[in-house]
Amino acid sequence: SFSMSKETSLKSVVTIVDEIFQAYERMRDICKFAAYNRRICDAMIRRVYSVVFKLRDMLKIRINEDNKFYENMKFYIQENHFTTWEFYSYDNYFTMQQLLNNIHDMEKFIDELSHLRTYFTGKSIETTFYELTKAFDMYVKALNVKIDVDVNFEYLLLTMDIKSFEKHFDRFKFALSTM
Repeated sequence: SFSMSKETSLKSVVTIVDEIFQAYERMRDICKFAAYNRRICDAMIRRVYSVVFKLRDMLKIRINEDNKFYENMKFYIQENHFTTWEFYSYDNYFTMQQLLNNIHDMEKFIDELSHLRTYFTGKSIETTFYELTKAFDMYVKALNVKIDVDVNFEYLLLTMDIKSFEKHFDRFKFALSTM
């Protein structure tokens, strides 16, 4: 299996974490000005927020140990229990890249959803939300990063926004039919 050098892996991981953080900031800005479905946007942003700040904290710990850069040091980060260099592996780099792609898909979804740039049905919103969050959870789990997600609360937010969206859409259809 391919293995990255310690220098390459650290730089690559730092770059991806920075890109994830930038995507989080763009998502936060989209949500701030959302005209519709703000609760769904908030639920997705909370997930990204949780993971990006966990990853950044882990990097700070690693960068603070820079004077021991070439030593094979081991330490545990909260309850994650992986060694420093295990985390900076090619597999984790690849998983982080997939996570970043997933976050870009989430960003595109909330941008379209929050401004109704694409035609959605309540069912398509729910399906897309679950597909994106399921993939997100899979990548986060593969990285062995623990985040707190209240799935029941997310479902409540999703349901409320879909009902609101459908009510809004029904009014719009009625207005068009009376013209």
